[in-house]
Amino acid sequence: MRSTVGVAVVMTLSLYPYVYILARSALREQTPATFEAARMLGDSRLAALRRVVLPMARPSLAAGVVLVMMETLTDFL
Repeated sequence: MRSTVGVAVVMTLSLYPYVYILARSALREQTPATFEAARMLGDSRLAALRRVVLPMARPSLAAGVVLVMMETLTDFL
């Protein structure tokens, strides 16, 4: 790769599974009851996602991002 855009595309395509797999497992572990409880309390689908689902998945998303950052640093240092 001879350009910054090319490097960014290759790194994104090769490292996204770290974040995807951890986020998918975090979302699968959540029960639908929490989302439905937020919906019953008057939240829209988007608000329930933002206020209930994403905060519960945040640790897994952060772990995936940290893994990607470590892999990126090892490639460039």
